Amino acid sequence: MTGIVTIPDGPFPGESGFGAYGKDCKDDLASYSPSALLDPDIDLAIMPPTRESWQRGDRAMVCVATFTTKRTGSIKS
Repeated sequence: MTGIVTIPDGPFPGESGFGAYGKDCKDDLASYSPSALLDPDIDLAIMPPTRESWQRGDRAMVCVATFTTKRTGSIKS
């Protein structure tokens, strides 16, 4: 996990709405590990709230670095 983005209150954004917050996840990754942005084997995934969790007040979108190759250790630089 590289960060958590808090989505503002309002109607459920849906897939396209959550995508607008992808830059925030990228910024979190850059703060955590600037070199990760240059590594072609690292992707960034977002895990937004579901419609059901949104109705319960969940506004946290989790940002996760994923690897396209086997890796051990931290990506932190």
